Amino acid sequence: EDSIFARIGLSVGRLDILTDKGIFPCTAFIVDDQHLLTNHHCVPGVLENAQIGASTIQAVQFVAGYTQNGVAEGTRTFIVNSEPVEAHRDLDYAVLEVLGNPSAEFGMLDLAKRTPRDGDPYWVIGHPMGEAQRISREQCRANTPALSEGKLLHTCDTLPGNSGSPVIDASLQLVVGLHHAGSKRDSVNFAIPMREILAPHALLFLWVTAPGLDLA
Repeated sequence: EDSIFARIGLSVGRLDILTDKGIFPCTAFIVDDQHLLTNHHCVPGVLENAQIGASTIQAVQFVAGYTQNGVAEGTRTFIVNSEPVEAHRDLDYAVLEVLGNPSAEFGMLDLAKRTPRDGDPYWVIGHPMGEAQRISREQCRANTPALSEGKLLHTCDTLPGNSGSPVIDASLQLVVGLHHAGSKRDSVNFAIPMREILAPHALLFLWVTAPGLDLA
């Protein structure tokens, strides 16, 4: 419980999106006392997914502390506003308001505008397939090259449900990317660099660990 992985993982939870076509899980993480960060394609973009065919989002919940499959003890569920405070389809992120203050119990993750470098060691923490929290760290690093066409390429294992997971620089223990897509063709997966998300947007910029400092 006192390991660095467990402490950082406290701020990461499962995001349950209840639609008229069922519940669809993603991952989200706490960035301040009222807000979560996840993918736009989770909320509100689930409604744009033709394969799902949902027409309404009926409820969104953030489940924190879910670390063992089938074990509810130690978890907390928070209601989330399904209307994003801030969102961007192309950068595939959404800032969601969470009711209550999950950060008081589960903490928050710090964001950094660091420029990803080839081979940087990473951790990805999330809820693959909506199951209990998992961390990917073996063979988990920035690709070579780390950046291509505005995306952060990484080799960390992910599955559906990992959408919205933080990509954490293992050396700095800061969030440097937002995982948003896997690849069926090879072992390289994709994230949005936090520097791309933070740069033009005033709201998220308030939460960057060192405003105005590139950490490059």
